[in-house]
Amino acid sequence: MGPEVAAKKAVGLFHPEAGLGQHRYFFLLPGLFLAFDIAYSSLTSGEEKERSARIANPVYDHGFAANFEGHGVWGDLRYPLATNNLGLKDASVRDVPLKPDSRRILLIGDSFTEAIGMSFEDSFAGQLYRAGQQRSEKIEFLNAGVASYSPSIYYKKIKYLLERGLQFDEVVVFSDSSDVNDEAKTISASTTIQNTALIAPRRRVPCKRQPQGRVGEIFSSIVS
Repeated sequence: MGPEVAAKKAVGLFHPEAGLGQHRYFFLLPGLFLAFDIAYSSLTSGEEKERSARIANPVYDHGFAANFEGHGVWGDLRYPLATNNLGLKDASVRDVPLKPDSRRILLIGDSFTEAIGMSFEDSFAGQLYRAGQQRSEKIEFLNAGVASYSPSIYYKKIKYLLERGLQFDEVVVFSDSSDVNDEAKTISASTTIQNTALIAPRRRVPCKRQPQGRVGEIFSSIVS
């Protein structure tokens, strides 16, 4: 092939008429990739919004969606998150019967009790649940704690669960210093809660195995 023929073919390859089909493919493929990327991003974003675990609640301000299974996000941390049919953080999606077949203890508090940033199994509530199930006389622990809860929300959520028909033997409230600030954000200064007392009956039940460390101290103080 001589230089002149090669030059003509090269020119013909990029000629508007001679290379029209190739030009179409050249511009079509990037356009398809771009359209697919935009469509996928839109669908994914919508799915994340639909599957958000944290929702507003007209009775007790906010909480978890019921029967959620996915992931929670805390800062840069992404962690597994599941809730039961009552909208309480749990090991997995499950139906909690209103009437228990064993002793049942409800835990409630703010982000510390929720154990934001970690799975149910790694939280102290999860460890209490596991220890309770290993007893000869089982104890079921339910975790009603959610970040930014305050005393008035504790009351409203416990009342809501009772009115829904949930039965439990005791309630353990994990209150801390941040409750003062959370309460100021939650209710007006004129709102008061009177005559609310949560008293846990004390009784001793033999235990085959107890959790260790700080969780063990909490477990012993609750069940003793």
